[in-house]
Amino acid sequence: MRSSLLVPGACAVVAALMIGGCDDSEPDDQTESTTSTSGSPSTSGSPSASASKGPSMPAKATESDSNGAKAYVDHYIDIINYAADTGDTEQLRAAAKDCEYCQQFPAIYDDMYSNGGSFDGKPYELKGIEVEDGSSTVRAVATVETRRAATFQMAKDAKRQKPESQTLRWRFELRPTDDGWQIVGMDETS
Repeated sequence: MRSSLLVPGACAVVAALMIGGCDDSEPDDQTESTTSTSGSPSTSGSPSASASKGPSMPAKATESDSNGAKAYVDHYIDIINYAADTGDTEQLRAAAKDCEYCQQFPAIYDDMYSNGGSFDGKPYELKGIEVEDGSSTVRAVATVETRRAATFQMAKDAKRQKPESQTLRWRFELRPTDDGWQIVGMDETS
């Protein structure tokens, strides 16, 4: 698995989300929100008292078979969307604490929200998951589409943008744990 961090470019959040670029045009629904309604982000270092706990892990995601691995990856995509939409990254950090590559998501969201930026809407839609069992880990490949209805703003005074519409294939390396799964590696595959 690739473990180096992505280099931020002109559209750092988009690069961190492994999207090819960004589109400066207005959102399709012409919503021009400039602040998040969720308030400040909650990170593992400073949780917000009013922050939601995030998406609940489905019981299926605790099963130690390929269906459990699929359910966990599905849940992880929900957590990525939740963290992008709210700035609350605590659950996102915990879901993949052993995956250096995965920690880019909460780092970007923390930076963006601390600078007054925000995401509006869920940036990813899961289209499918393929799983193959290994000896000590399970590999899951998720097909994910970026949603053009989602918009983001890197900082308080930055222009609101939306991600390019793309289909991505994320490869996850999962390790079973006593209470489900842990993501130990992630990269993008073609």
